[in-house]
Amino acid sequence: MASSSTGDETAGLDGGMAFIYTGNTLNQIAIPGVLPFALAKTAAAMLMEYAANAYGKDGYRYGLPALIVESSRRLIMLTRFYYVDQRQPDGRPAKLNRDGPAHAEMYLQLAQESRQSKWLVTFVKGEGRRDFEGVDFDGETRASYDRTFGRA
Repeated sequence: MASSSTGDETAGLDGGMAFIYTGNTLNQIAIPGVLPFALAKTAAAMLMEYAANAYGKDGYRYGLPALIVESSRRLIMLTRFYYVDQRQPDGRPAKLNRDGPAHAEMYLQLAQESRQSKWLVTFVKGEGRRDFEGVDFDGETRASYDRTFGRA
């Protein structure tokens, strides 16, 4: 099927696509003893932040293969990027209290957004989005680590 259109067009998917990475607090605080796990989460968080900065505002251009559409047409796909982290109400990591349905609800909200919002999404089950700084399993923060390790 050939097309005579030569301009950019918005993709037919309502709202475009959302790339959602399931994260945790390790991208925000250096918890002793978990460095190998923190490296992967921090790298993933940086990837989502860079992608949101680069493509979240104007979308990402996808070229359709010639086998699908025989034209030089390119689609603009509105694409959003998120790093999602469930927390307890006091800001500590959800740990074993992670909730699949709560994640699904948050992911659906993000997928339905019409434009990129904050890439770092921390939320509490039943409450929705809440901004948290890095907090470890015992409720310690970067500031308390600074005091503990003599950096204050």
